[in-house]
Amino acid sequence: MRTLDRLVAILAGLIMAAFALAVFGVVSSGYFLDRALVLIEAWGRGARGGLAAIAFVALLIGIYLLELGFRTRRGPRAIIRGTSLGDVSISLAAIENLVRRAARQVRGIREVDTFVNASPEGIEVVLSVLVAPDLNIPEICDETQARLERYIRETVGVEATRIKVNVRNIATESRARVE
Repeated sequence: MRTLDRLVAILAGLIMAAFALAVFGVVSSGYFLDRALVLIEAWGRGARGGLAAIAFVALLIGIYLLELGFRTRRGPRAIIRGTSLGDVSISLAAIENLVRRAARQVRGIREVDTFVNASPEGIEVVLSVLVAPDLNIPEICDETQARLERYIRETVGVEATRIKVNVRNIATESRARVE
């Protein structure tokens, strides 16, 4: 969830809680409503402007939440291949797991995070890897890209249009202590 989405959800929650308290005040013999009216009267003429501002913010939040509810995901979440017996659908999550498994088999790669996106031309793969120290990083990246390109073509049957390798860090060596 994006930061803006969280902020809007928090504001919407606060507005809904305030609305619920106001309705509760009306229903509960007016005790809370009387107190709220006293506060609004004490607020003076500025209360109208403040209430209008709160109503405007509530309107904007409502419109944003409606848009958020109707928003669709970008791109397909599966690769669909037609065969003579019917369609075969391979989810992008399954392809991410295959890519992660294949990348871990490359010598020098310790950890892998993957992201796979489908496009009409094929699939795009982004890897974030943690590599072992004292190894040639460009060679590891080249080997990873070549191995994944071949593995995806043979296993999934789709061309990888782009394979991006991001080396996020170098792993620390864990040496066993001998006493």
